[in-house]
Amino acid sequence: MATCIFSGSSSQSLTSLIARSLGKSLSKAKIQRFPNHECKVTVQSSVKNSRCILVQSISSPADENLVELLFFCDALKREGASEVIGIIPYLGYARQNKQHLKGESVSLGVVANVLKTAGFDKIITVTIHKQSSKKLFSMPFKNIDATSFLSKKIFQYLKQNKIIKKGSDCAVVAPDRGAVVQARRFSNTSVVVVNKERNKQDGSIAIHSIFGSVEGKVAIIVDDVVTSGNTLIESAKLCVKKGASLVFAAVVHQDLIEDTIPKLEKSPISKLFTTDTIRQDIQSAKLIEFSVSKLIASKIRYLL
Repeated sequence: MATCIFSGSSSQSLTSLIARSLGKSLSKAKIQRFPNHECKVTVQSSVKNSRCILVQSISSPADENLVELLFFCDALKREGASEVIGIIPYLGYARQNKQHLKGESVSLGVVANVLKTAGFDKIITVTIHKQSSKKLFSMPFKNIDATSFLSKKIFQYLKQNKIIKKGSDCAVVAPDRGAVVQARRFSNTSVVVVNKERNKQDGSIAIHSIFGSVEGKVAIIVDDVVTSGNTLIESAKLCVKKGASLVFAAVVHQDLIEDTIPKLEKSPISKLFTTDTIRQDIQSAKLIEFSVSKLIASKIRYLL
């Protein structure tokens, strides 16, 4: 079966790298946005009886990128694609996977339903917020965990730059209890846990204490996604207060908002290591990005 690779507008750079790793060219499509903000997708390559791989992160603006993804899938199916596989490097709405307060929607469940209705045959994501969210999807669903990939890259960086000599020079820190599982996947060492409380009404956080020791260690704060940066920064301040020699952050998805980088620049965090699951045009000496293109391409090869 012939395979075509398409990119949505939110993931063009990443998709180009994925296609290059697979030795393939990107198939053509036209994405139009009208003055009233409506979107139209037109497939310009022949896809009849083909397997189509469509790459698009549901990142900011999440609503626009989600709708574009749905229209893209519909266009491919109307042109005769036999199978459409959605590669969603960053699955927006994944943090809305349950009711936190009475009256809320389970937004990720809605997203899963509309992806199925649009015609997707399979969904592949990278480091979903909660593994349990898989049950919301009624079609085949696979999550690629980039945590180990990021860990390998970071430890290489720290050793090459003579920041550490061995892994035991580091303390791996979970910025809240929800990040403990990911922090353990990052390193098989014991995990230091920050005691964080979040106000469900306004989203504000309070950092109370830390369980475990970072004294004299290079602290690496591990999480799946950063948006405002408040949790990472407050955790970093506590690590410094508790005697950490340096503080780094390791986050797969950089879902940054406008004032995150200025806050990061003023924070005790020496470097924020992340990946290219979300396209960012932000520049910062503290931001180091590793591409997950080869990681995703290696999983796609099993489908070809």
